[in-house]
Amino acid sequence: MNDTNSNHTKQNQSEQLNDLAAAFSKAQGEFGTVEQNRKNPFFKSSYADLDAIIRAVKPSLVKNNLCFYQYTSTQEGVVLLHSRLLHASGQWIESQTPIKPPKPDIQSYGSTMSYQKRYAAQTLLGITTSDDPTDDDGTSIQSTYSPKITTSQLVKLNEEIGSKGFIKDAIKKKLGISSLSDMKISDYDRILNTVKKMLEPSENK
Repeated sequence: MNDTNSNHTKQNQSEQLNDLAAAFSKAQGEFGTVEQNRKNPFFKSSYADLDAIIRAVKPSLVKNNLCFYQYTSTQEGVVLLHSRLLHASGQWIESQTPIKPPKPDIQSYGSTMSYQKRYAAQTLLGITTSDDPTDDDGTSIQSTYSPKITTSQLVKLNEEIGSKGFIKDAIKKKLGISSLSDMKISDYDRILNTVKKMLEPSENK
């Protein structure tokens, strides 16, 4: 039986769920506190990594004859992450999430997989760990997906910088970009305000 929850994730389950549901409702009520053991420098917040999540829920799952595990498969050239909750009766429910890294390199693949594994675990197990919905590797995904500044924003920034090319070079070096047009919108206000402060005339001459 398949139940499509979104364009990105398929939900699959066994024909019967009564034993699993009864066991999981007990286990969920016994879940331990999930330690926010990691720092996300991009969002300046704390969060729990996948290991912390598993440590918090594993004793309760085992006690109630449940287990949670993740594995991958490939369908039509797309890697799928399967996250499954299994009961001793054989009843199960799982999510299937395609792994589609933004770039075709191992770092992007690892970043995407790390983020999706943690997110899928939280979703399937019904866990909330912090206000931060991203993984540390997800930070790089967020950065990749962030839209670039508009033409009007680029013009405004260039007007502020004027002929002071050293400021432009400093910005590109700081953000790791080859052109100001590659700047992400999430960086724009901060950079613009910094430029304005740098060019303010000193009041204590």
